[in-house]
Amino acid sequence: MPAEPRSKKLLDQVRDAVRLKHYSYRTEQTYVQWIRRYILFHSKRHPQEMGVPHIEAFLTHLAVQGQVCGLHSESGIECPALLVSTGFADAPGRSD
Repeated sequence: MPAEPRSKKLLDQVRDAVRLKHYSYRTEQTYVQWIRRYILFHSKRHPQEMGVPHIEAFLTHLAVQGQVCGLHSESGIECPALLVSTGFADAPGRSD
């Protein structure tokens, strides 16, 4: 019996979702980098296990300790929104 194919990893699925939206390659790279940082910030938890408080904690970290300027933090804000819009994370309103 052939083995069942493995599902794609989260970041590969994100890349596919970004490509479906016809974003530029550089935007794809930026989104993947921000999402990776978001996941690592939360000790490698899957975005589906997290909610709004986790997004807020990450954005607060970027603003306070990360010393990220406004332009970059906008990309950081868009990435959790991309996770939600593509179904990789729960919609806002969920709190753990």
